[in-house]
Amino acid sequence: MFKFSLILVSLLLVVSAAASPILDLCGTGLAVDCQTLATYALFATDLHYQLVAVPPNGPGPNAVTGPAYLTQDGPFPLNGPWMANGPSSAWIAPTAHQGDNVQGSDLTNNLHYVYETTFNLPANFGSAVINGLWAADNSGIAILLNGHNIGSTFAYGPPYGFAYFTGFTATSGFQVGLNTLEFVVANGNGGSDTAGPSGLRVQITDATFTGVPEPATFGLLLFGLPVAWFLNRKRA
Repeated sequence: MFKFSLILVSLLLVVSAAASPILDLCGTGLAVDCQTLATYALFATDLHYQLVAVPPNGPGPNAVTGPAYLTQDGPFPLNGPWMANGPSSAWIAPTAHQGDNVQGSDLTNNLHYVYETTFNLPANFGSAVINGLWAADNSGIAILLNGHNIGSTFAYGPPYGFAYFTGFTATSGFQVGLNTLEFVVANGNGGSDTAGPSGLRVQITDATFTGVPEPATFGLLLFGLPVAWFLNRKRA
């Protein structure tokens, strides 16, 4: 019976789909490989994130909707009050100079800065999970996976959300093919739409999907179980 149990477990392991990494989901400020930091050239933009929405005209210079810029190590507000860049993620901002005062959020109409990244899941995926960390100046309003709020937020400080990471997890809302992940960031002092520097930092700590076994794999199980039972019974 023990040997039969071992055979049964082995067959079940065969049909159990192993978790595979979501290779094209990256944190902010990373190179093409999603592993190393991107080059910090002036006016360089993030390869994986786009700034897809900004608040309407408000106090401060207007930030242009379009690319999300890589931050430059050293100048304000990096290395205080923002967390320093690296090694697994870096800040991005609405303008090429992260210290620029950009317009505040339209708090009345809930209009903020929205950064978007995308990734793909195969046709046979069964489930997926994303774990990560995020920080923002000034506060994190929402993370949307294909339009569904996954429930991670942090308010204007203290302690301030640009000085530490807040965790997030997504286990549902995924779809076959292209998936969209959006980070909604408020700029202001929490009570008004005051202009000031703004930025986002995202660090992906785990992103995997589990595939659904192919019909042929189930056939292997259906064939293997009777054979295993017969051999075990004959041996007994």
